[in-house]
Amino acid sequence: MFRLTMLPAEDGDCLLLDYGTEEKQHHVLIDGGRTSAYTAARPYFDAIRARGERIDLLVLTHIDADHIEGLLPLIADERFPVEVAEVWYNGFDQLSGLELYGPEQGDAFSAALKARAWPWNTAFGGAAVVLSNGKPFEVAGPGGLKITLLSPTRQALAKLRATWVEYRQENGLPAAEPEVPAGLEVYGREALEVTPENVGALATSATSVDRTVPNGSSIAFIAEHEGRRLLLAADAHPSDLVRALRDHNGRTAREIHLAKISHHGSKANTTKQLVQEMSALRFAISTSGARNKHPNPEAIARLIHGRPAGVELHFNYRTKFTEIWDAPAVTGAHGHRCFFGSSDGVISIDV
Repeated sequence: MFRLTMLPAEDGDCLLLDYGTEEKQHHVLIDGGRTSAYTAARPYFDAIRARGERIDLLVLTHIDADHIEGLLPLIADERFPVEVAEVWYNGFDQLSGLELYGPEQGDAFSAALKARAWPWNTAFGGAAVVLSNGKPFEVAGPGGLKITLLSPTRQALAKLRATWVEYRQENGLPAAEPEVPAGLEVYGREALEVTPENVGALATSATSVDRTVPNGSSIAFIAEHEGRRLLLAADAHPSDLVRALRDHNGRTAREIHLAKISHHGSKANTTKQLVQEMSALRFAISTSGARNKHPNPEAIARLIHGRPAGVELHFNYRTKFTEIWDAPAVTGAHGHRCFFGSSDGVISIDV
């Protein structure tokens, strides 16, 4: 088995990767979503304990609130039911060896992680999880999992460290979350109408690309098990992913069997160039649509327009921003299929 479960993380990511045999499974937890996600995820951790297993790897991809919030109650829970064998996370100490949005939560997680004494970035000698010479490279994961690191670069982490230093110097953060720039993510209260006729225009429309510092620091990677390849893009910049995938693929296009697309389906992170480079037909999109109205229609249009038949869209939430892609006229015109999670926002996908 090789299965990705998207847990109800609201507008964020809380992903559980399970693989192995029915008798012996391995588990990788990627991010924690919003605070409420921990309560929703707790039964899954209890089930891992009941099997006598552990979380083999916990990856905090970056310090945006919609990825880190749910891990704070997890790491603070003295009754957390399972062993965590390894943590990948770029905290301030790891960035110090390099020559944010959310540094306060990042510092809190670092302090709690030190108190827990869970093994931290040991696969990287305790230093930062970062590309070697700017190139993707393989890391041996638990239970025979092969991991190919795609992001972040040293330059991206250096920018994050500068922001984090500024935060520490100022010794405080604004109470309110910053506004999302109008025109980049926000469409207003209603979802943009999608018709069979306008999907092509959405797919080819010119949009700004993501250059935000925290997203650029994302730990993004390919996980491979028994020949099946899963792309976990976190919120990585599209240009970084394109560059890394080209370096990784070389002259041979390597199929991605499932891609968890970057930044919850933001049009600024899913470019036509990236879609082409991924060589994937199955996509996972994790978001409730809260705050930023994700997924953006341009991003989803790029996944289906002019693509081979058989594209699959897996959404953990059914919202007005996702169900528009399941309209019979739209699926009939573009040949894709939509899958939605349960009413509480959980969906499991076999890679």
